[in-house]
Amino acid sequence: MSTNEKKQVGDSASAGLMYGLEHMLENARALESRLRDVVNRLDSECVPPVEDPVDKDVRAGFFPAAREIMHRTEDVHKRTHELANILLNLL
Repeated sequence: MSTNEKKQVGDSASAGLMYGLEHMLENARALESRLRDVVNRLDSECVPPVEDPVDKDVRAGFFPAAREIMHRTEDVHKRTHELANILLNLL
């Protein structure tokens, strides 16, 4: 394989990797936004406590779980962005 062919293969692989990372970032942003909207809406529309102890337990566990998912998604978004920057610096 000639030097020019190797360069073309490398450029193509880099372009494919960057394309994939861009889509990962877009998906992470979209998921983060959706989760934030859901948590905010649930917080604002939360109905008064229900007398059913099972419903209380479910509701009490849902909000922290939703917030944890949102925070982990934010972390994935941040790490994906950091990875993209590292790869860009390597190119």
